[in-house]
Amino acid sequence: MPLTYELDTHTEPTHERGFLPQENHLEAVELPPTYEEVQEVAHQLPILLTERHLRTRVSSMKELSIEPSLDGKQLRKLKQIYAYLASAWVQAKGEKNISYIPRQIAVPLAQLANILGVQPIVTYEDYCLNNWKKKDTEGPFIFDNMELIQHFEDQEGDEDGFILIHTDIEGRGGSRVIEGLEHAKLAVEFDQPHMVADGLETSADGLARMNRTMARMPETCRKERYAEFVRPYIFGFNEIRYEGVSEKPLSFHGETGAQSSIVPCIDEALGIQHKETGLTKLLENMRLYMPPRHRAVVAEMAEGQAIRAYAQHGPVYLRTAYNDCIHELLNFNGTHLRYAFEFIEAYEDYLIKKGVLHPHQKGKGTGGSQYKHWLLQLKEERREHLL
Repeated sequence: MPLTYELDTHTEPTHERGFLPQENHLEAVELPPTYEEVQEVAHQLPILLTERHLRTRVSSMKELSIEPSLDGKQLRKLKQIYAYLASAWVQAKGEKNISYIPRQIAVPLAQLANILGVQPIVTYEDYCLNNWKKKDTEGPFIFDNMELIQHFEDQEGDEDGFILIHTDIEGRGGSRVIEGLEHAKLAVEFDQPHMVADGLETSADGLARMNRTMARMPETCRKERYAEFVRPYIFGFNEIRYEGVSEKPLSFHGETGAQSSIVPCIDEALGIQHKETGLTKLLENMRLYMPPRHRAVVAEMAEGQAIRAYAQHGPVYLRTAYNDCIHELLNFNGTHLRYAFEFIEAYEDYLIKKGVLHPHQKGKGTGGSQYKHWLLQLKEERREHLL
């Protein structure tokens, strides 16, 4: 049975944290003793992957069912654990290619995904939104005061650096973006152009914060470490059989920033239309990897009178505020595109020779797209919407 909203209110976006939960809730969540073994395996994951003992250890695990008494936080904690184990099992480096996930992972993972209304693989929610804790609980919510809850292989800080930059983007920049868009949409309904402009300026400020945080990526995550020790574990599954779940092999997109709800909200609220291609279908599919409440918020941004049409026929200051949002979004897209070259493309041939990357993964993002074409297309289509 899907999780009801009343049991899952911590996925409700807020003006304080955007799409992040209001507290680093998963770190403090206590699970029943039944799940002690799977928690221990998840805790040992970096060592098990480094020493290539992960598959042996998982094979000896007990198969557990999901207890009906678990609350929303406990369910999300378990989903994160089982999803990480599934990706570690499939993507384990130095091991032979494998076409199945054992039932002791597959069955509970599928049950959890069904209850939570998400996909049975590591998603952006597992990887970024629910994967942080404050070092100083009384300190500020900033990158330098955060650390990861769950890791794959990396033990030198680069995985923390890559993921927590996105967490900071969500919490400090994304929150301002969503606050501004909601205010602007409401002001359009009441025909208040100055308030619409104020909302758009708030969103532009949020995007500027996102850009400042994104610019720190080379400082927090080494490019070669990302390519070899971070990225390989977040690719998708292609024709993988979930034992005890389905006789038919299943395929799922890998974890990707395209599963964040911030940019889809901007596109919907600002009336940015993308040409119907395989890319737009992929973007629509990515919404199935978001928590249901986040999907609903993205859809709500498209409802009502369009901000774009209102700004188009409004005073100059309103068009300027609208364009400020587009310009900041283009800056964000440009940085993302540059990092795709510097962090990914520059290392692909080397990692294929080393056996870390499969030849069919060359040129593809972890979500399955042809990332260069995709990022360029999105950037140019957004540029065309400047007023």
